[in-house]
Amino acid sequence: MRLRRTLLGRLFIEAGWSPVLVFLFHLILSFFHVYEAWAPTDIVLHIVGGISIALCFHNALTIFKERYDAIDFTMPVHYLLTFSLTGSATVFWEFGEFLADRILNTQVQRGLEDTLLDMALGIVGGSITLSVIYFLKCHNAATIETRNNK
Repeated sequence: MRLRRTLLGRLFIEAGWSPVLVFLFHLILSFFHVYEAWAPTDIVLHIVGGISIALCFHNALTIFKERYDAIDFTMPVHYLLTFSLTGSATVFWEFGEFLADRILNTQVQRGLEDTLLDMALGIVGGSITLSVIYFLKCHNAATIETRNNK
């Protein structure tokens, strides 16, 4: 049981903190009606949401790969899986908005175009994250190789 708590704790601390933080920020912005006061807030937050979700999945997959030797996939598979999970998360977020509109009458979704834009922005945010991570890994590997050749 202690092992499981350790894994869950590590997953939250190293992976889950970013989407939780973005969601709390979303709740604060909603409470203070910032979305109504400044329309681009929605765009920015969907990009940031995609960034945080991709970071979460990337870190979680890295933790599972370190933890379980049986999970051993190549870097392209890791990135493809992270991208796919991020895209799925954006779809489920929009499902949640749809249900909130229907059940709680929140009127968050402003039509099909808004929903598709929100999903696209989340995927763009995830792509930004994966691009930055890839660049940093390549840059780090090149730096280590340069140091070793000196």
